Amino acid sequence: MPHIFSGNETPDVKNEAKLCFVYGELPVNGAVSANDDGFELKLTITLGNIPYSVESSEERKTLLDITYRLGRATDDMVIIDPHQIITVQNSCTLSEKLSAVTLVSAIIRLLTEMRPALLVLSDYMPGLSEILGLQDKNEADTEAAFTETDPASETS
Repeated sequence: MPHIFSGNETPDVKNEAKLCFVYGELPVNGAVSANDDGFELKLTITLGNIPYSVESSEERKTLLDITYRLGRATDDMVIIDPHQIITVQNSCTLSEKLSAVTLVSAIIRLLTEMRPALLVLSDYMPGLSEILGLQDKNEADTEAAFTETDPASETS
């Protein structure tokens, strides 16, 4: 029989809202939870297991190396879990009033911060560049992802 709350008690439930959407063709899982400073938004993109085969041992070694280096360079935005699953994650604190505009703006900002790591990984993970919509991707695209441009200095 389900427990019915009387209204005088607080249910033992984590105060968290789950999010699930698609970025390109990548599934994104997220959560918004209350904290002392407002709300925390966390996003996670799971890219999958690191392939293992005798034929591609050199490619696998390179992917492991790149992933570990990216993790260190991005304060653990890119991680490999104990099951060798590559995950790209990011979070932020929302100190203003929680609204649809605030939430969507924060999601866009976090995905924009995650994109350079995804671009680097797409050089080493077959299929990721197509999923991100980069069929004609080259090294200049990856370099451009890490180069900030001033929109005011661009000419049309």
